[in-house]
Amino acid sequence: MRRVALVGAGLSRFGVREAGFRELIAEAGQACFGSVPTLRPADVDGLVVGSVLPERAAFQSHVAPLAAETLGIRPRTLSARTEHMCASGTVGIRYAYAFIAAGLADVVMVVGVEKLNLPDMGEAILNMGAGVDRDWEACFGLTAPPGFALAAQLHMDTYGTTEAQLAAVAVKNHAHSRKNPYAHFQRGVTLDEVVCSRMIAAPLRLFMCSPITDGAAAVILAGEERARDLTGAPVFITGTGQAVHGFSIAGLDPITPVGRRCTRPAPRRIAWPALGLTTWTLPKSTTVSRLRKSLPPKNWDSAPRARAGRLPPPAARITAARW
Repeated sequence: MRRVALVGAGLSRFGVREAGFRELIAEAGQACFGSVPTLRPADVDGLVVGSVLPERAAFQSHVAPLAAETLGIRPRTLSARTEHMCASGTVGIRYAYAFIAAGLADVVMVVGVEKLNLPDMGEAILNMGAGVDRDWEACFGLTAPPGFALAAQLHMDTYGTTEAQLAAVAVKNHAHSRKNPYAHFQRGVTLDEVVCSRMIAAPLRLFMCSPITDGAAAVILAGEERARDLTGAPVFITGTGQAVHGFSIAGLDPITPVGRRCTRPAPRRIAWPALGLTTWTLPKSTTVSRLRKSLPPKNWDSAPRARAGRLPPPAARITAARW
């Protein structure tokens, strides 16, 4: 297989935007092309668009051709849309990676875009129900906040995790956003502000939850030879894996087996062999990336299971990113 690298990236600003679905794609795409000055839209032979709810929230289907026309791209090897809830953009990158690695494409852009805010925000909340079992769970009110709240309650019961520790994750996440000019929220929060904010679905409070936001992001992937022509610092993808465990909340095992069965088998079967590894030990120069969107807490599975509830607050261990 050919080696594949990320050669460019761009973002729109995230928030409650007046910009429409097409405009968000244009913002991210323009920024992405701007990061690779020698690349033109005509040089891109493939396009993948990750989007979960365009039919319901933006009243638009067939979004890959729409994005191609907006960005001036004429796909010759790959044109597709990916929908996998929080993993939609990541799955799009894996499509592009696989096509390029197999020699079926040379340069592919992947765009992730959502236009979620609506004039009636009750409809926006209702739309979340399309991502869970609508017949057996969404009809009883199980959308993102109560779904993650159930996981948080189980985690607290199993590991002794406290509300203050969950709040510390929110403090850390907001510290990142304060330094990110593209983020929905541009200020940090204190631990007191988080634990005193309105309860949404126990134990998750307002400042622990992600906002409903509009925005887009784009990346460009290329095969090794083309990547080195386009940039002096290509970021090579050395391994990738994916696994799925269940659909309905009622059908899932407790959170610990989910972590073992979903986050561990995929790298063991796919990503580790690509890196020449047989254990979790990675070279010091290796960066592990897990891309997703949705509600925090997001740091649960990075700790040994028996110690998860006793770790120092995330804000004490993780410094804010630089942009």
